Amino acid sequence: MMQEKPIRMVVAGTGTMARYHVRRFTSFPGVTIVGCYDRSQRRAEEFSREMGLTYATSDLDALLRTHPVDAVSGAVADSEHYYVAATAIRHNTAVFLEKPFTTTVSEAQHILALQQDYHVPVVVNFSKINYPSMWGMIHAIENGFAGTPQHLDLSYLQSWLITTVWGEWWRDPRWLWRISSSHGGGGALRDLGSHLVYVALCIAGPASTCNVTTEQRADRNAASASGYSCDMNDSFSIRLTHTNGIHTTIRGSYAEAGHVNTVRASLIGSERVLLSDTGAHQNEMNTYRPLPLRSHLTPCASGTCTQHTIHSSQDFEHHAVGTRSHRQPSRLSECNRFWIAALCPRDSDTLPPR
Repeated sequence: MMQEKPIRMVVAGTGTMARYHVRRFTSFPGVTIVGCYDRSQRRAEEFSREMGLTYATSDLDALLRTHPVDAVSGAVADSEHYYVAATAIRHNTAVFLEKPFTTTVSEAQHILALQQDYHVPVVVNFSKINYPSMWGMIHAIENGFAGTPQHLDLSYLQSWLITTVWGEWWRDPRWLWRISSSHGGGGALRDLGSHLVYVALCIAGPASTCNVTTEQRADRNAASASGYSCDMNDSFSIRLTHTNGIHTTIRGSYAEAGHVNTVRASLIGSERVLLSDTGAHQNEMNTYRPLPLRSHLTPCASGTCTQHTIHSSQDFEHHAVGTRSHRQPSRLSECNRFWIAALCPRDSDTLPPR
């Protein structure tokens, strides 16, 4: 059996997500992180010592020129995505980026042009599809379980800007930069919205029109001495019209009381309504279908109910339509519950917010 070639990587970034990248990539056999890049040479050196890496630099171009690697993993501020991706591609090096791809359309178009010239892989990580319930919902729609999609509703709600659920945000750069144009942040729209737009395009296809509204709801006075501008939006709404006629409504916020980190998706199809709500259960997808009561369903103590465990995408495709149901007492709807286990271990609970 042919032995796979070892993979050498450089991580760009020195924050929480960069540490996550090092941990996850080095968990694969044959993968080694050999160095890191940061705009600050001091931070790069401190991170390299902490993680046991060989190289540390504030000049990614020089590092890749003198020490070629197979891939660069980007966990930097949004404003640096273009620099990291373009530099890696010009050195014929594969790129793994956290979302968003870039901060402008022109930057994105240039990266795509470079990728076509150099023919190296460029991957963007939209981690919200790591939730098993969201993963299962996308597969259910792809396999026609809901019938023809008609309307999609998506939301991503957090409350860290009006609580201390993730610490004192006004003292912590992990949160301050997100609402500060001075430090490359794009607010909730770019941070949370990019995840949801990606899901919308996966489910409903290309969009022909897009309408966006942004707001600043939360008071930022606590951060007045932080050195961060704290001038970006904390809430937004988007309405997409897709080329196939489907409409998608999207909403997101850093300042939504009662939600720590909730991603919700609801699809109305011609045959069923599908619902994924990570605030209720990350591994559960509910489906509803208006049908008269069917006499062959077997009653249990609380009505007619069963559960079905999904172990892989193949299992889902094979069993979805035949899954039995949980009948609501009103007999007005059929509600199927899917308990979805991913093909490989998912880290939704431990993944740093990104």
